[in-house]
Amino acid sequence: MDTSSTYVFIFNFILIGYLNVLLYAILGLKVFRVLCYSKLTFDWFPLINPYIWPQSILTSLTQPYFRFWSRLLPAINFEKSSVRISSLVALEILNSLLFLFVRISKLIILVLLENEKLLTPL
Repeated sequence: MDTSSTYVFIFNFILIGYLNVLLYAILGLKVFRVLCYSKLTFDWFPLINPYIWPQSILTSLTQPYFRFWSRLLPAINFEKSSVRISSLVALEILNSLLFLFVRISKLIILVLLENEKLLTPL
């Protein structure tokens, strides 16, 4: 192996490590997204007690994320009512982050495929 193929091999090794971390982050974000959607769905049902299982575990896992966005985006006040859009924005940011991670992982896979062509002998 010459020096350039050694550098390509090391670069591929580093990219595969980043790809593994990114794919585990995508998996974690997907699980967290399901938890967030479940919590917001259960919040619509008035007869579900939020202090017993499974609602309590959903609330304890997702409360810091929703609390951050509710502090950042306060409720919009109208004459006699108010609307909280922080949970909608929080879910959209989560979906956008997931989309971004998937696009980056696809880009890394394309780079790895192109580098594989450089490493294979003719």
